[in-house]
This record gives sequence, structure tokens and C-alpha cells, in this order.
Amino acid sequence: MFFGLAFALVAYTTLSALTITYFGIANVAPSVFENFQTDNSVSSYVLRAIFLTIFLCNIPFVFFPGKQAVLAIIALCKNKIVDEEGNTP
Repeated sequence: MFFGLAFALVAYTTLSALTITYFGIANVAPSVFENFQTDNSVSSYVLRAIFLTIFLCNIPFVFFPGKQAVLAIIALCKNKIVDEEGNTP
């Protein structure tokens, strides 16, 4: 548990320092997404994709059964276990 907390502390501190160094203290908004809106470079789009991935992977537990059902349907269709009519062999 200590290593996880230490990693989070180092990651957030490093990210904050790099952001302030790159954009400047006056140009950094409290919301990360407001900062990304002003930048249209490739790195901005990569960071947006990373945040989207994190958001999709951290779906609340209330929606977990629905997420599992969608993943099961994708797996069944990918492995060709279900045909176009929805029948199983």
C-alpha cells in the first residue's frame, strides 16, 4: 500500500511541476480539460485519449453488471459463438 501511495504522490507532483513549467503558472486553469481545449497539438489529443480510457475503465460499481454484460456480448460476437439472429449453437 505504501508503494502505491508513494507512486501516486510522485506522479501527481511530477505532472504538476511539468505542467507549470510547460504552460506557465498564469496559463494553468484549475481544470485539466480547460487546459487541453486551448492546445491542439498531438500530445493534447493523446492526453485526451488517455483520460477517456481511464474514465471508461473506472465505471462506478452501480454500472458494473451492465459493463460486464456489454463485454460478454462483445466476447460472444468476437468469438462467433452467437450468429446474426442471436442464436447460440
